[in-house]
Amino acid sequence: MLQSEHFTISTPDPVKDSEYTGLPEHAHCWFLMCKYGGCSCHFRHFLDDKQFAPIAEWRQEDEDDVESTIQIYDVFWRLFLEGHHLDIVDVWSGTPPEEVDSIDVDLSEVFRENFRIFENRRFAVI
Repeated sequence: MLQSEHFTISTPDPVKDSEYTGLPEHAHCWFLMCKYGGCSCHFRHFLDDKQFAPIAEWRQEDEDDVESTIQIYDVFWRLFLEGHHLDIVDVWSGTPPEEVDSIDVDLSEVFRENFRIFENRRFAVI
């Protein structure tokens, strides 16, 4: 388990998460929880526009969500630089696994301040 004041990364629940653990293409699967536990909802998420974008005042983003997202981006970036293969899957409760779309994400083209997670998407980090 990897833990900070902004997030926890642990093993998935073998019962609750079983239908989604097949979505990542790589052998090791981890569960990312926000600092409040139980889910990943306290990171930068956007439901309607699927673009990486900087923080904008008019969106009224929660400062803690922004900081948590930057912190987890730094972990993803470190893994990427070390040559690890990485999938990032975000699934809202009740979404069937077949409705999760995959997109390629080149972290070298996404600034940490622009990173956010897209609902029901699998990022294949390239």
